[in-house]
Amino acid sequence: MLTDPEFKTDTLEADQQLLKSIIVFAWLMEGLFFYVGFTQILALGRQNKRRCHR
Repeated sequence: MLTDPEFKTDTLEADQQLLKSIIVFAWLMEGLFFYVGFTQILALGRQNKRRCHR
């Protein structure tokens, strides 16, 4: 869809809605990846696979 060179939304309002949707999607995915990163680190700790060098 977006990679099609002939893709047009035809109106300024449709352009704004598309941009808003893309920004919200990117924001949600970034939050999800951030959260998953922490859960992976905590899961390694619970499985005693994380090493702490002191």
